[in-house]
Amino acid sequence: ENKPKSEDPSNIWPRLQQSVINDMIKVDVNDPPPVPGYLYFGDNDFVKILSLLCKENPFFVTSLTAGTGTTYYGMSYEYLELVSFSTTNSAGEVPNSKFYQYMQEMGPEHYINVRFDLDMQVSQITYYDEESKTEVLAPKDKWNYYASGALYNQLYFATAIHATIHIFHYIMTSAIQHVTKHSTPFNVWAELYDDNIALKYIQVSLLLIDPKVGDVLEKISVFNKSPDNYVLTGKEGFGANSGKIIPYLKREFTTWGQSKSVEDFVENFLLKDLYDSPNGREIKEKANLLSEYSKHQSIVRPFAEELSAAMKESDPGAFRTAETELKEFMSECGDTNMAIDTISSWVQLMSITGILHGSTLSYTRLVIMPDILRWRKISAPEWSEKDIALANTVVATLQGMEVGRHVFTSDLPNNFQFVLIPKELKTWETDKMHPKVLDVVEKYDGIAQELKETSKKSLLEDPEYFRRYGWMLSDWCPDGYDGKQMTIAAYI
Repeated sequence: ENKPKSEDPSNIWPRLQQSVINDMIKVDVNDPPPVPGYLYFGDNDFVKILSLLCKENPFFVTSLTAGTGTTYYGMSYEYLELVSFSTTNSAGEVPNSKFYQYMQEMGPEHYINVRFDLDMQVSQITYYDEESKTEVLAPKDKWNYYASGALYNQLYFATAIHATIHIFHYIMTSAIQHVTKHSTPFNVWAELYDDNIALKYIQVSLLLIDPKVGDVLEKISVFNKSPDNYVLTGKEGFGANSGKIIPYLKREFTTWGQSKSVEDFVENFLLKDLYDSPNGREIKEKANLLSEYSKHQSIVRPFAEELSAAMKESDPGAFRTAETELKEFMSECGDTNMAIDTISSWVQLMSITGILHGSTLSYTRLVIMPDILRWRKISAPEWSEKDIALANTVVATLQGMEVGRHVFTSDLPNNFQFVLIPKELKTWETDKMHPKVLDVVEKYDGIAQELKETSKKSLLEDPEYFRRYGWMLSDWCPDGYDGKQMTIAAYI
């Protein structure tokens, strides 16, 4: 702290990044990089980084809207964009996307709009000029500067969604543990989802989101702090007006909880703002968004349906009990009217949000890139204690990945250890699962692994491109490759 943002004579940032590589990203500190000279934190081409993340990372894609325009010569064109501020759009309406709403709680210095063509190349950047109170077109030689600001905005927005997944998974995994406890084979299948979830839930309430607690807990010092000091919902964290985004977080949670299928999740949350835009569905396809993510999304429903059918066939009575208790459990989870009442729905929502959660392991690296973090207080000439606290808190989400604990998993490596429980006392005893259930998870684990290997092979066909941008694209590779995983649950 108190060091000029414009200088780094002691190479603090490269040393910090190397520490993260060794201690958090690599499965083993002696693992070689994916390719020689691999750039784990990119090449500072923030225009390109923004384009790629907005094309392939689902956290970023959910913030996009689409539109059409007309050139000076009268030719029509289509585009996608990030809208953080606007007075009105072409139809005279105030924007209403999720991203726009979250950004209204940030200060005007964060108001940056970015437009992309259908190749997802940046075609325009505008920013809000506080002095003139107008939208100003950024000159192209300033695009990299403003793109770094747009990436900070996206980091804030994505972290908000990420934190909400932790809360959602706490409810979901508590439910599946409770409703399968009457059946050892079902409970063995369910237990892998639950480990370490409650601990992460507590960390979210202690660090990220100002929680509502009772009179007793309020007296405990860790819960008795200023609302301003929560990293996500406090103004001394990312910078949003304290407490203002909490209703939005609850809205996302409610949307997920009222979904019964992966299609509901996509329609009502992930691509809702894009699909609500003029020609949004067609533009999404033309831009080829989420090319790798969509492959894994496509196998979620058949996996859930086949798994549910196998459980029902293996033990009809235990299956009926589980679904009856699941419906009752979810109906008693507050005022969000959770509608997940079948094993199939539970598996679909758990799987798709698990895949989404795994995408944190790429974009989170942005927080220890100084050109991104400076936007926490872009007008401040020196780093502050609050800047460092934000970086330390967010980057911790990179730590703890356990090889094998991914969506669709059917087995774990020998070195797996349940958190806080010695390996010799607890392992995942898949031999106690119903054989037909194990057959289904092995089948889809194989399908997912083949997709990951194919993605890795494709990326390695262009080593130089992968060297520079692989840190964003390796989310869809096998476990541990560049520290990545499609996490089975929000256990890290």
